Amino acid sequence: FKAALDCFRTALDRDFFSSDIHLPMGEALFELGQFEEALAEFNRASDDDASSLAELLLWKGSCYFELGKLRRAISAFNRAIEADKTVAEAHLKRGMVLFETGSPDRALAAFETSEALLDVGELEPRAETSYWKGRSMLRLGRRQEGLGLLYEACETAPHIPHPYTEIADCFRAYGDLRSAAQWYEKGLARLPDDPSINNDYGNLLREQGQLDKSLKHITYAIEHDASPDTGPECQHDQIVATTPRADPKLAKRGGVAVIVQHDGALKLLT
Repeated sequence: FKAALDCFRTALDRDFFSSDIHLPMGEALFELGQFEEALAEFNRASDDDASSLAELLLWKGSCYFELGKLRRAISAFNRAIEADKTVAEAHLKRGMVLFETGSPDRALAAFETSEALLDVGELEPRAETSYWKGRSMLRLGRRQEGLGLLYEACETAPHIPHPYTEIADCFRAYGDLRSAAQWYEKGLARLPDDPSINNDYGNLLREQGQLDKSLKHITYAIEHDASPDTGPECQHDQIVATTPRADPKLAKRGGVAVIVQHDGALKLLT
């Protein structure tokens, strides 16, 4: 995406294709996590640049969502659905906003609409929909149904990390730490390099007093996660965890700097 973005910028500097380059440039910026810049490019794009008005509104809404501007996000998704009711992703994203704003029942209805519009072979979108349906069920107190949908998401698209962490977090919330650890480990067996699973598993291990093992996972998460903590989908805490033996440079990384001492206590670094 970075190479593509450099090509787009060169084209703009030389005035090549400047009328229709804003949409793909916005897409590249979005994938790089530069949501403000992506939104600016989508706002410069004309309706004719996208395959449909719904596509352009979907991109704009996704930027607003990642930026935490949820009122603007749901407005864009509603307009995308008005433009084309058959776009499954618009219903999914609308449901995500409803979920984040405290309406899991309305969110669940949106997810079910999205699911009905998917083709059988669209495995990753189907897994994402199952994941959000599962979260909604959990929020509504329907634990077994929610967990069942999260299991289904893991089976449908095992390369997606967040269903594993959501299942583990659910067991953790109910005090079943053994099952929580098992699901973090299942996630790492599939996705050993995923920062979010490493971070969350590291935090569980820290709470259990397994500090050396915890340090390994949290340090890995910090060093391999380049995504900014800007949107409500952010999966993890962005903390720095070090022992006295760890590289002190880690104390300068992440959002909240702490030392995990050998007795398990946390000390904030100021």
